[in-house]
Amino acid sequence: MEQEEKQSCPLDAHFRCTQDADDWVFEVGTVEWPHPSEPVIIWKRFRRWKKEPDSERLTSARKAAENRFCARCEYCGDLRLKGDMFDRTACHGCASTHFEICY
Repeated sequence: MEQEEKQSCPLDAHFRCTQDADDWVFEVGTVEWPHPSEPVIIWKRFRRWKKEPDSERLTSARKAAENRFCARCEYCGDLRLKGDMFDRTACHGCASTHFEICY
């Protein structure tokens, strides 16, 4: 039986490709914390194209964005946006479980 890649947060909700006046723009929704209990999504431009990108180009952009904006929890294996991580090694859920951090 193949092990499925675990993703407890819907990463698809944090990537989008939109068209502005002249270009196609691939954006990443990053998580920022202006207040300790109030995360917000900030959309950042990551790639830009003159012509509509094909699926291969979008897949490549997403993988590059995941490498830059995401991290894998060493405890549960989930891929998370870096803003959803407690530190470089643990997501918030695992920080609560393993380090008794309360959120």
